[in-house]
Amino acid sequence: AHRDWPAAIKLIGAAAPGDIRMRYAQAIALMRAGRYPEARDLLEALHRGEVDPRIHLLLGFVRQKLGDKGATEAFLSALENEDTP
Repeated sequence: AHRDWPAAIKLIGAAAPGDIRMRYAQAIALMRAGRYPEARDLLEALHRGEVDPRIHLLLGFVRQKLGDKGATEAFLSALENEDTP
């Protein structure tokens, strides 16, 4: 199936800008489109003060893809918060 990630990114970005779930979905769409620096920036903004381990885990994957040494830190944060809903 064809996936139009640029359209998805635009659509998700316009929807509920304050909704963390929508920003998480936007980060995934950015990753799928290969736009890792933008995904990193979005996830770094989300992870400040956020204990949801999924955000830390996704940030770890993005940082790893970009060769960023901060990937390990993000993965460890995900583990530290793994029991948080």
